[in-house]
Amino acid sequence: MQTNKRLKMASCVKAAAMLGMLLSVSISTTAQAESWRGWNIHPPSYPNGKALESFAKEVAEKTEGRVEPKVYHNAVLGDQPDAIEQTRSGALDFANFNMGPMGPIVPAANVLSLPFIFRSPDDMYRVMDGEIGERFADALAEKNLIVLSWFGSGARSLYNTDHPVETPDDVEGLKVRVMNNDLYVQMIDEMGGNATPMAYGEVYQSLVGSRVINHPFGK
Repeated sequence: MQTNKRLKMASCVKAAAMLGMLLSVSISTTAQAESWRGWNIHPPSYPNGKALESFAKEVAEKTEGRVEPKVYHNAVLGDQPDAIEQTRSGALDFANFNMGPMGPIVPAANVLSLPFIFRSPDDMYRVMDGEIGERFADALAEKNLIVLSWFGSGARSLYNTDHPVETPDDVEGLKVRVMNNDLYVQMIDEMGGNATPMAYGEVYQSLVGSRVINHPFGK
């Protein structure tokens, strides 16, 4: 009888020791900060870069250090299409994307790349912060991309050294860099230009080596 009591006591001690070990592991894991990786195509000094750094800082503060976001600028983790796929798969935790490269994945996003659909920047924010913006957010969510906010990247412009572009006729004959999206290629072709799809990281070298004109339409 005494032996059985000893065995039971030993089992209880062993169980208690195991429970203590599990609790210590759980507490240690909980206390460890979770690292988030953020992607940005622009340099840190660009408005988008500053916005993402501000977001990362606020997340760290609001979670009291439980989450430590880090922003990787200048597309060091890959070009925009690659980063979009990394975000969808969970390899990246947050990012700031242009809607141009989003079009091949979420066709509805192409609507936001059409020219002259907003009267002004204020009109754009009013539309995107309302019901219409929610519809686009729902379309992206279906592709595992959760919209946290809409960020303006400036007005669309054409830059060249030949002449001002004030009408569609002024584009005729110009070789224009566009993002990798058929919508932009067709847009320039319809105006008589020669669209050249090109990743943002290749633009500078192309401008130096030829007379390709950078057409931002975002990045």
